[in-house]
Amino acid sequence: MRKLKTNEWIGVSVTVVIAVLLLGFGGLIFDIIAPIEENINTDISSDTAASVIVPNLNMVGKDGQDESRELEVYDFEVGKGNSAEVGELVTVDYVGMFEDGRVFDSSIDRGEPISVTLGAGEVIPGFDQGIRGMREGGKRRIIIPSEFGYGERGAGPIPPNTTIVFDVDLISVK
Repeated sequence: MRKLKTNEWIGVSVTVVIAVLLLGFGGLIFDIIAPIEENINTDISSDTAASVIVPNLNMVGKDGQDESRELEVYDFEVGKGNSAEVGELVTVDYVGMFEDGRVFDSSIDRGEPISVTLGAGEVIPGFDQGIRGMREGGKRRIIIPSEFGYGERGAGPIPPNTTIVFDVDLISVK
């Protein structure tokens, strides 16, 4: 067995010390870091917003092929109240906009939140699906492909085949 040189001993010693510190104090280090990460501003342009892909919106095309697209959901703030589930009446404030940020509708500007029964078809499928699972007090961005929005027909200021974005604040679940 050969003898280790001084710099090799230093490298081995440093590695052992780091391993011992991580094993012994790793949980403490993560307990310190986690609250810091929770307080980071979750601007959609940053990588810190919690992202959830909702893949269960399935569509079958005219030729019978599966044309599933994903609904993108970003939680800026997870609420602490009741969870919004199918069949429940939810009250929300929202801002509807195009992908470039131009606003086409806002319950906040009107000063009137809306109430809808989830799963009852009262709103476009993407909006309905995007709210599911939110908790009261939560703030979420929902990016809705046209297939789950207004599709080929469009509506009002929304042209056909347009992806739309909603920022939603869940006020209550009943």
